[in-house]
Amino acid sequence: IARQKLWTAPIATTVEPVAGDGLVYVVEAESMTALRSGNGDVAWRVPFNAMLAVPPALSGEWLITAAASGEITARRARDGVVVWQQPLGTAPNVQPAIAGGRVFVTTADSFVHALNRDTGALLWKRPLGGPGNDILATADRVFLGSRDRYFYCLNAMTGGVEWRWATGANVIGRPVIDEQSVYFVS
Repeated sequence: IARQKLWTAPIATTVEPVAGDGLVYVVEAESMTALRSGNGDVAWRVPFNAMLAVPPALSGEWLITAAASGEITARRARDGVVVWQQPLGTAPNVQPAIAGGRVFVTTADSFVHALNRDTGALLWKRPLGGPGNDILATADRVFLGSRDRYFYCLNAMTGGVEWRWATGANVIGRPVIDEQSVYFVS
């Protein structure tokens, strides 16, 4: 397979980009920019002065950012317009997950927060035994490890702990699932 560079953009960022629907989203020092994936042209650019705690999350029409201040912001991915903002008070420690009409965020104070994807309203808040790691969310379940050396399965609607499993060590990376099982590295 022949490889060739398609384009280069002079973007100064310290946060990894996210991509989807023909756009690449990058955060610069004072702006957020969406570049067209085919040619690198700017699709839109909006002012952005928050320091991000984690990389943005993208799902369909939603672009979610999590600032070090604890403020979660939802933007329309097509034009960067802010739809809602929700202060959590504590910095997120991993990239948010979006599923089933909800945004799931773990924070450094050992909580998992579920926000309504459309409005930003807090739906529930669940304490863990330690700060949570990368989240795998489905419409009905939230899977994540915690620094308390447990792997959790939470009910996505209520935040209730459906089960937890002692791991003996921290969980590394995002869990994955198939039709029957959930897999994680510890």
